[in-house]
Amino acid sequence: MLMAWLQKQKESKIENADTIMTNMNFLVGFMKGMSDTEHEDFRYLDEQEWRIVHSHAQEQRERLLPTNKDMPKYLIPFVREDVQMLVVPDADFRSKVYECEIFTDWVGNSPIPVLTTEEIEHF
Repeated sequence: MLMAWLQKQKESKIENADTIMTNMNFLVGFMKGMSDTEHEDFRYLDEQEWRIVHSHAQEQRERLLPTNKDMPKYLIPFVREDVQMLVVPDADFRSKVYECEIFTDWVGNSPIPVLTTEEIEHF
């Protein structure tokens, strides 16, 4: 309803409506479902991932880099020092991570803790 109203304002050439609409579209990208406050059903437990939302400002600052492919359209540049811990589903997956040459080359001489979801359960 709000977005439809903003669209009308933009079409009516109301001052700053286009900026407000752009900002609202950006913010909506971060919104996600939450469980009912009266019930801890953990329905959205698997939705605790990073939400990466494109903006032209982020792209201009080179915080998002276009790949010129359909998937993924953008990459986030980061270096080893940006990552303090890696969480993986289980020990088998951790073993595969350590066997991956791309990962070991990226980590280099700066080890990174790789923990399973079970190991971080009580953080």
